Amino acid sequence: MADQKQCSNCGEKIGAMEATYLWQDREVCGPCYNRLRSATGADAPGHMPSAPVKSNNNNLLAALPHIGVLLGLGLIILPVILLFASSDDFVRANAREALNFHISLIIYLIVSFALCLVFIGFVLLIALAIFAFVASIIATVKACEGQLYRYPMTVRIIR
Repeated sequence: MADQKQCSNCGEKIGAMEATYLWQDREVCGPCYNRLRSATGADAPGHMPSAPVKSNNNNLLAALPHIGVLLGLGLIILPVILLFASSDDFVRANAREALNFHISLIIYLIVSFALCLVFIGFVLLIALAIFAFVASIIATVKACEGQLYRYPMTVRIIR
């Protein structure tokens, strides 16, 4: 990829989804920025840290399919809309991951409801609700930070 950037400090390649930071008029990666900032005492009161050069404005849009289950916007509808309507790869990757998680949740819900006949299903339903809530919050926070969260225990149907 011709447009891939390199860190001016360590020489490592900076991924397309990673933010680059400006340090003394040079673009550096996040880890180098943090090391340089702490080494020079940039965290001292009154010192203004440099802002990221590149910020992904679609982070909020990428978080939407993860938080949609908590807002009652539908398990499958919102991720499908974002998967096909967005041209940004980061938003599409998050929508795909959320869609796979939601499909897995539906499968786990069906199994849990069937197991309610032997009473273990009630415990599984409670555990599944807590798991879905916590995992959705984690995925939403990661998407807002510009990272892709891979849900555990997810059947990857949509690639």
